[in-house]
Amino acid sequence: KISGIKVYETEVNFIAGKIDEKLFSEGLNVKILREKILEQGILIRDASNFKFLDERFFRLAIKDRENNDRVIETLKKILDDFI
Repeated sequence: KISGIKVYETEVNFIAGKIDEKLFSEGLNVKILREKILEQGILIRDASNFKFLDERFFRLAIKDRENNDRVIETLKKILDDFI
């Protein structure tokens, strides 16, 4: 679990995530999140153009444990810094 992000269960090698309402209302959207995480060498997919989704949604690939841990820690740091 990452405070500020909701993730959805999956059976494929991608995870969909959603920025929570509080952070979104404070100005964080997927474009900003994507820029900040890209600065750390991690790429997430902006899913705001997917049918029925908006600027709170993103998608990321599931990799090996080391890379997944890196993504989790980077997301936590970005969200902590944003608040």
